[in-house]
Amino acid sequence: MSLNFRTFQSAGRISSHIIPGAYSRIDSVKGAAGLAAANNGVIMGKCEGGEPATLLQFNTVAEAVSALRSGDLMEAVRLAFNPGGGLNPQRLFAMRVNSALQGSVDLDDITPNKMITLTSLDYGIYVNQIKVVLATSGDTYGKKLTVSFKTDPDEVFDNIRRQSFTIRYSDAACTMTIVNKSSAQTLVSSVGGLNIILSSYPTVGDLAAYINDQTDFACTPIAGQEDKSPLELDAVDAVDIYTADVIAESTFQAIIDTVNAGSVRLSAAATNGTNDRVIPENLALTYLTSGSEGTYVAGDWTDALVALEAENIQFVSTPDNDVDVSGPHAAIKAHCEAMSAVTGRKERQFLVGAPWKTDVMATEITNAIAASKSLNSKTGLYAFNGGTQRDVNGVIQNYGGCYAACMLMGAKVALAINQPLTFKELNFIGLEWKLSDSNLESLLKEGVAAINYAPNGVPRLVRQLNTYQTNDLKFNEFSVVTEMFFASRDLRTYLENQYIGQAGTGITDGVLKGAVESRLALYTDLGVFIKDPTSNVSWWNVVITISSDVVYIDYDAYITMPVNFEFISNHFHELVVRT
Repeated sequence: MSLNFRTFQSAGRISSHIIPGAYSRIDSVKGAAGLAAANNGVIMGKCEGGEPATLLQFNTVAEAVSALRSGDLMEAVRLAFNPGGGLNPQRLFAMRVNSALQGSVDLDDITPNKMITLTSLDYGIYVNQIKVVLATSGDTYGKKLTVSFKTDPDEVFDNIRRQSFTIRYSDAACTMTIVNKSSAQTLVSSVGGLNIILSSYPTVGDLAAYINDQTDFACTPIAGQEDKSPLELDAVDAVDIYTADVIAESTFQAIIDTVNAGSVRLSAAATNGTNDRVIPENLALTYLTSGSEGTYVAGDWTDALVALEAENIQFVSTPDNDVDVSGPHAAIKAHCEAMSAVTGRKERQFLVGAPWKTDVMATEITNAIAASKSLNSKTGLYAFNGGTQRDVNGVIQNYGGCYAACMLMGAKVALAINQPLTFKELNFIGLEWKLSDSNLESLLKEGVAAINYAPNGVPRLVRQLNTYQTNDLKFNEFSVVTEMFFASRDLRTYLENQYIGQAGTGITDGVLKGAVESRLALYTDLGVFIKDPTSNVSWWNVVITISSDVVYIDYDAYITMPVNFEFISNHFHELVVRT
């Protein structure tokens, strides 16, 4: 099941909620429910933790640092959670682009044959520092598994055992053999006629009932095991079931279930294959192996962006500066434009930026302008001018405009839909460059989102320009594209859920037009559409046309623009007093 978030937009901020409860925001004035997602942003890049090409959600900085561990992606997400200006995103998503492999260790039988493989939940070379001990329980019964990692508290799972049922044959000497491997799953007795295919009985309770119905056999499920599967039974070879009651176990499965339910570092899976499931032998302290760091090349970006296509994301950013690996900015642009096309149906915008300076200012500005012209997209901006800030260890580091872009995305997902990024502060200690007015004009007129000091000395984005190289204000301004994308996505989703797959009679009596108009009115309330002060109209000319099984919907609306300029005329007069 995929539940919809509920959107709360007020006081120039936006947040999305799925956990029931009462939520408040100081100076809040408006809330709206049932809207399409509007503030899901993902940062993509290289790090040392997390599953590659998989969308990871973080609600706090601590979660992100713990999962991503180190690297550009971790630092970018950390900065984006505190972008500046008092803005704090409710959640951020991240995707590790660089490939990596999990580590593993096998639990074997005495032969040795692989029985159970323990695999790290995380990916990368660091997982080879996880170590495992399997021992006989020193407490009560069964097995004891200990999982250790560096100085972290050990994971200790003791008394691992699962007893499934008791069985006895009362007439004569008799043994029971359980075979449980990929080629056969059977329970047979040497006398008395038991020849059971385990898969024929859904539960241990069903199996016991059948055995009890056979002459001279007594079988009792262990309390709590009645609904377990007989296919989880441990294999045994010719055990005596005449002299005394015998307990059939599923301890092999208990080890797997215990790890999967309780470990934050490992998963477990049966790997016995053609060998019988038997309880693994004890294992002395052993480190995981096979965890490794893979590549970070264009193909990794392709894989990650393909994986991202299925996700509910509106903004994409990266700390990659387009220098370390071939063409991620162009790949992200192509992805966002494809997802924003008619067939993409998941409108997206991107925020990318320049590397930290390696040359003189004039050259760096020229390079930024060239990058913006190369991207030339309505769907994204290119940020120039990074800054200094403390890293996760408290050491002051240099972060280029590519990191500033990630911080701007953090701000964007915290802002209301109609709020521009222009003049929003950035949480830098100092900036890479102090730009002159002529520098700013050169950058802005070529579609570079320039960052500079405000008059009070605080770093801020001068203007939220897209890289689009045509003078069309609707597509030049980042927040206006956000508004248009949101209205398009939300209206499409709303009407699709209401009417697709329904009889056409439901749209011929004005109901569909009414639904469209109510949604347009909501966009006005949200500030996405703006009213003409003369006519008091924000949208008009809603036309519904039906042709066979196709419905055409047209309307016009005034999209809300940001306030970029204030021109003040001061008319001063000289007082002349005549007496």
